[in-house]
Amino acid sequence: MALAELLRKKLRLVLFGGKGGVGKTTCASACALYFSLCGRTTALLSSDPAHSLSDCLDMKLEGLSQVPGHPLLLAEEMDSQKALRGFKKRFAEEIQRFFTTSTNLDDEDASELINLPLPGLDELMGLMSLMDYLRERKDIDLFVMDTAPTGHTLRLLAVPDMVDDWIKVFARMRWKYRYVVKRFSGKYDADKVDEMLLGLKKMILSLRELLRDPGRCEFVIVTNPRVMVLRETERLVESLRELRIPLGHMVVNNVTFRESFPVADHQEILERLVAKFPGWDLTVMPVRSVEVLGLRHLQNFAGDLFRLEGTVERLLRDEIGDPGAGMLRRIMERMDIPSGNLLPSHLRKLAAHLEGALAPIVGAERFGEIRRCLEQFAGTGGGESS
Repeated sequence: MALAELLRKKLRLVLFGGKGGVGKTTCASACALYFSLCGRTTALLSSDPAHSLSDCLDMKLEGLSQVPGHPLLLAEEMDSQKALRGFKKRFAEEIQRFFTTSTNLDDEDASELINLPLPGLDELMGLMSLMDYLRERKDIDLFVMDTAPTGHTLRLLAVPDMVDDWIKVFARMRWKYRYVVKRFSGKYDADKVDEMLLGLKKMILSLRELLRDPGRCEFVIVTNPRVMVLRETERLVESLRELRIPLGHMVVNNVTFRESFPVADHQEILERLVAKFPGWDLTVMPVRSVEVLGLRHLQNFAGDLFRLEGTVERLLRDEIGDPGAGMLRRIMERMDIPSGNLLPSHLRKLAAHLEGALAPIVGAERFGEIRRCLEQFAGTGGGESS
């Protein structure tokens, strides 16, 4: 069913990840574009320090920008350094106070420590920016994240556990401070430092719950038919399983076909993937003759990626054989829908057109079941499209 299954879920976050150079940005961009065309307000975010999102969309991005011609699609190349500066500015007083009250550092030493490039901060800032959007932008239905290559992505997804450990250490340090204050003054009133640590704790718990919830989050693996890439893909899946990230979809990009079949070495890789990941939804994407650059090419790519047209065609073939494909093409032409551009929002009209041709063949009861099947997909598709 390709990635069309994602349309049936009420996801809040979809992440695309894999080895560098396999096509993560293209797949993430096409997915976000497709969801927006299906009626969901979608934000496409890149957490890769070496951004290529603006190149893929063929437009300049400044902050969270609306994509021209697509009112339901926004995009941003996330700037972790900018987010870190904002975090330090927002909590400067609390951070300074923590170090000067909970350690033996004076103001000058604390300032130097705060300005050190600590490991994990870039990843933490990226996730904090995402959580800010999730909390504040209720108008956005779905966030699609184009992640960095494997190693960086695994560090990113390990941040909740790492920060949780940090907070436990900080809390113990604060407990000693609270003990001393209470011993000398007889009481301790929580201050802004405690509020900051509690806020971070709540954010991390919320983020971890989201990343592990298969009803709200999905990680889509992107790979290609190369042995080295396959091995890294296997290691990535093992690591994501340890982190309890929801999995089950994989895009195998840049497969070479000859006479409608993958070439021998690519077919061997595909068979290994099927054997290694039983029950997974594998979407095979052929090598393309033109570079996927700009929204027009991305929409064509998305049509192949989600294959909704192919899903409907198979449904009709199962009912009436080969004539089902011709029936679908004729109705799409009548509805002025180009091949490869069938969207969930078209399906209710498509069912109405099919009724006169298909119901007399399969019977009213069976056609009712087919209509309900189509409407399952249409239910996520927003309003009708012409």
